[in-house]
Amino acid sequence: MKYIKLSFLFFFLSFGFSVFGQYYQYAAHPEAINYYNEGVKAQTGGNSDDALTAYQKALFLAHNDTKLQNRIINNMGIIYAKKGLVKQAEQAFKEVIFADPDYRPAKVNLGLIYEQYGDRVMALEYWAEALNWDNLKPKAFVVGETLEPETN
Repeated sequence: MKYIKLSFLFFFLSFGFSVFGQYYQYAAHPEAINYYNEGVKAQTGGNSDDALTAYQKALFLAHNDTKLQNRIINNMGIIYAKKGLVKQAEQAFKEVIFADPDYRPAKVNLGLIYEQYGDRVMALEYWAEALNWDNLKPKAFVVGETLEPETN
């Protein structure tokens, strides 16, 4: 009987944590959002050191929210780039793209990094992905316009 009670308790706890973990995975920690917003305000106000501090706190609290993590890491990458820490910026943007291949801001920013490197081909590749090139590319051939003869 004791074995059955322990088994039931173990099952209930495992199931409960599993369900709660799935729910919590999608719920951002309110303090993480507050720190993120604080970081955005500091960053847009030109105070990159305070922004990085706020983003690091937000990142610690947002360990189960990948969408918020991507925003934070992308913004940190921008700060790194503006501080001249281009390799760190590149790594931050690549980390975001690896976690979410559809996150457009990181692709735009990584394109800017490659442009700084002088690699215009890679820059254009990331920008094209960010702009969803498949939806923007021409669907038909373009015929040249008719010309009028020049008169002197």
